[in-house]
Amino acid sequence: VGPSSLQAAERLVHAAKAQSTRRAAPVGAMVHYPDDIEYSDKYMDISCEYRHVILTRAIAKAMLKLTVGNRLLEEKEWRDLGVQQSRGWAHYEIHKPEPHILLFRRALGTDPITGQVPSGFAASGGALSSCCSATWASRDLFLRMLVVSVRAREGGWSETRLPAAW
Repeated sequence: VGPSSLQAAERLVHAAKAQSTRRAAPVGAMVHYPDDIEYSDKYMDISCEYRHVILTRAIAKAMLKLTVGNRLLEEKEWRDLGVQQSRGWAHYEIHKPEPHILLFRRALGTDPITGQVPSGFAASGGALSSCCSATWASRDLFLRMLVVSVRAREGGWSETRLPAAW
């Protein structure tokens, strides 16, 4: 997956937003923070499952003090911030325009109780080194997820799942 796929996904995001029946927020509008931490449904590719977590304003400020927005959170850190999810998830990317949205992934087949990854994944780094290791691939998937979320909210799809064409 390269820059051309990323550009295609960006065009899809733009088109989905343009087709939206809701009024889009004006450029420079303030970011909306939820009252409670919000968890997405899981979405997946051939090797990993993903989810995103939207932090409240107060928790996002605490996270930015901790990381200065320049590094990923360790499991203990995101759990200490109040994020609750089964074992095996790893914070894998910072989406600079929305640092209050944490992007998580884990290898498909990971035991949610123990966090043990399947035996087919590399020992060093486990899910992190084996899942979508290319930066373009993870950004491409994130943009595709945005398209799916926009279309799902507007009634285009009933589930947050990537269409078969992707």
